[in-house]
Amino acid sequence: MFSELLNGMLRRTQNDFGVDTTDPRTKLCRPKLRLGVIPGGSTDAVAYCTSGTNDPVTAALHITLGDSLGLDVCSIHQGNELIQFSTTLLAYGYFGDTLLESEKHRWMGPKRYDWSGFKKFLTLKSYEGEVAFRCMPPSGSSPLDTRRCCTGCRICANAPNAIEEQSTTADDVGWQVVRGKFVCVNNATTTCACARAKKGISPAAHIGDGCTDLILVEKCSRLKYLRYMLATAMQSGNPFNLNFVKIHRVREFLFRPGSLEDSDCCESDVPNSIQEEMGCTRSVRSSVWNCDGEIISEPSISVRVHCQLVSIFARGIEGIPSSLSQDDFQNGVVGH
Repeated sequence: MFSELLNGMLRRTQNDFGVDTTDPRTKLCRPKLRLGVIPGGSTDAVAYCTSGTNDPVTAALHITLGDSLGLDVCSIHQGNELIQFSTTLLAYGYFGDTLLESEKHRWMGPKRYDWSGFKKFLTLKSYEGEVAFRCMPPSGSSPLDTRRCCTGCRICANAPNAIEEQSTTADDVGWQVVRGKFVCVNNATTTCACARAKKGISPAAHIGDGCTDLILVEKCSRLKYLRYMLATAMQSGNPFNLNFVKIHRVREFLFRPGSLEDSDCCESDVPNSIQEEMGCTRSVRSSVWNCDGEIISEPSISVRVHCQLVSIFARGIEGIPSSLSQDDFQNGVVGH
């Protein structure tokens, strides 16, 4: 329900102000309305990330008190078409396959996600693809940081000004291209914490720093992928210490399925120099995207983060230290 309201509100706001949403680089207008989130979904990721709990009474108190928190939003384009907005998880590969499989078992209720995830783990697939991303996080922000985003976060408070200063930088600065076979490509705009992954898939992610954490899990065995899943869900270590897992804090990225062979070149929204480096791709087996629990069938997309585009009734996670030792991070103390 939150995703539907968010998308409807943002689309209506851009339409009212005459914003051209076909251009991925257009600066979007911030809605005047503030969203309240009463958790009651399957993961409650937004509530966990912004309040540290999925308690509906706590959420109602934040609304009553009029608390306000800026939340980053990703716009997702396919070519010149705006497909959707996302605030938590955008995932290709394993999590996309799991969501697609779960649609066949809706009669099972919430347990369909466990069953579908188990089936897809047994037939674990990897997908060929290329990712171009732009790494320009605000000063002092890193996806491997031991500091948690909490109430009064300095990085989030300074992010709008830092992003504005960086906007004068040339569009072709900071881009990197990665090619390979991936079990999953996960994009975490927030920590994506939930009851089953208390620290989230990216514990150091910020709520409003104008960046998103891009996690690339390269082709690996089922045993290795299980290690990654356990490290993420059960706080049994730092998953980013695994040599087949890479994480990047990015401002925007583009994904294409395929490899540098045959076929015709596709248009992209990255600078020409990066487009030439990505080259041409051939048609290969592809997955779908899991966008906040909704399926995006088109695998070739471009994603851009809009710093604190919406406001919600929350004040951030309270009562936690803003800085922890590396040992605490590895031992699972960092969590929601």
